[in-house]
Amino acid sequence: MALLAGVFALGLQFALTLATVHRQGFGAERALWIYLGYFTILTNALGALSLARLAAGHRDGLLARDEDLTAIAASLLIVGLVYNLVLRQTWHPTGWADVTDELLHVAMPLLYLATWWVAGRGQAVSRSRLLAWMAYPVVYLAYALGRAALDGRYPYPFLDVATLGWVRVLGNAALVGLAFVGIGAALAWLAARRPLRPALSGRAGPR
Repeated sequence: MALLAGVFALGLQFALTLATVHRQGFGAERALWIYLGYFTILTNALGALSLARLAAGHRDGLLARDEDLTAIAASLLIVGLVYNLVLRQTWHPTGWADVTDELLHVAMPLLYLATWWVAGRGQAVSRSRLLAWMAYPVVYLAYALGRAALDGRYPYPFLDVATLGWVRVLGNAALVGLAFVGIGAALAWLAARRPLRPALSGRAGPR
């Protein structure tokens, strides 16, 4: 269910973005450029990919280890929290745009979290591997600001250097980073307290 919701939401959001840029006289390349600029889209895509690997029976390797699932769950919770606490009041979508927003920012974080809990094997999560995932939001910040330097388009208002200045933007990014660390640590603590389950496939021993 979570995988279907994620794929549907991602596909619908791209269709809506494509329709918008077509009305503005641009093509699919512009739609893809805008679409791939959002942390929400990239994180939901990571979530969908990891769910697809789980559905295929993979429990080791990229996006399938417990640390990966925990980090993606933390990232999706950040997506939901930032949207609902900071961004929701900044616009009021209707129709399919509203459906997509709720799927990407509410349904997917909650469904993925439920899947993370059920799919976990009750083993301690490696703190070092989880901390390595801190590179993800840091790389995204550099990516988003680099894109903005090219076209002047900031994906989120709290990253708008032109309006807020570097000090406030970096402060906002630091708050999000701290939230990621806090949520990741909380999920890692919970992960070690799940019932012990065998791996769905592959080696179930220590990693």
